[in-house]
Amino acid sequence: MSVEVKIVQKGLFGKKKLGKELLNTVVNKLKISYGVKGTNFKTMEYNESMHSEDVGYCLYNKSQLGIGIALWFSHNHYDCYIGMGSPATVADINMFYDIVAEVCNQIGSDVYEIGNNRNLKVTDIPNHKSGLIDLNIELIRKIFHEQKDTTVVGAIYPIVIENEQIEKWLLLDKDALSKDYAEYLHDKQKDEYDYPNPEIFMNKSINKYCGMHQVIAGDKTIVPLVCKVPIHYKNEIKEIAEWKIGIYEKTGEEYQMVAFMYYDIFAKEYELSSRPRFDEDYVIIEITEKEVEQLKKVSEEI
Repeated sequence: MSVEVKIVQKGLFGKKKLGKELLNTVVNKLKISYGVKGTNFKTMEYNESMHSEDVGYCLYNKSQLGIGIALWFSHNHYDCYIGMGSPATVADINMFYDIVAEVCNQIGSDVYEIGNNRNLKVTDIPNHKSGLIDLNIELIRKIFHEQKDTTVVGAIYPIVIENEQIEKWLLLDKDALSKDYAEYLHDKQKDEYDYPNPEIFMNKSINKYCGMHQVIAGDKTIVPLVCKVPIHYKNEIKEIAEWKIGIYEKTGEEYQMVAFMYYDIFAKEYELSSRPRFDEDYVIIEITEKEVEQLKKVSEEI
């Protein structure tokens, strides 16, 4: 159950281009943050080197990290769009409508659009919000009961929810489930980790796709227990023939690869399954200098 709002400036003449000025005003008023999602769905804090005017932003509250809210502008920058995925937390829904109300306030509109409903009044937001919260709680239970896809794209990281966690949630009443789900998402995302985007390429010698993870020694990093096709490639690629991993060391501003091997060899030598779990499919690693030296012994020639 995704929701997309469109906010249109009034009148045919005198419209102003919308962009970073509006975005900064909204986030400052609401005391929230924003970033840009990478292709692996990891959100990076915005900096001026990012060109996201035509891509969009992810807005989030660092004290209540849920799935976040998307905000983007029409091609001509006269209209603003605000989107929310699912399943959301109550805090997400509250923030979603706070953003809608503030954008309307800033551009002087008293209505917004959802689909064919083109005259939804800002003054009716409390009623709209209440109905969406009730629907969303039922959706959370339905999704996890069916267990069709337990990956939630959070405000900061994608999260593959543990089967054991889902089983616990299905025993809770709707209020307890809503509360626990929100606490779970925040707890998973409150710490900063590297979340590398694997490089996928066609190996022409075998005419198959291959993948490579890259990890910086000493950095806390989220890596998969078993490599799979990344979620942002699933519509294009069905299978990755082989996976490798490169271990890098940083000296000043320079990075140097110091070990390179098949991923399954790395998983065995580094005892990946014994590392702290991030979620159902990923673990958190922090490769020490001593461990780097051990991995060099099984490395391929660089």
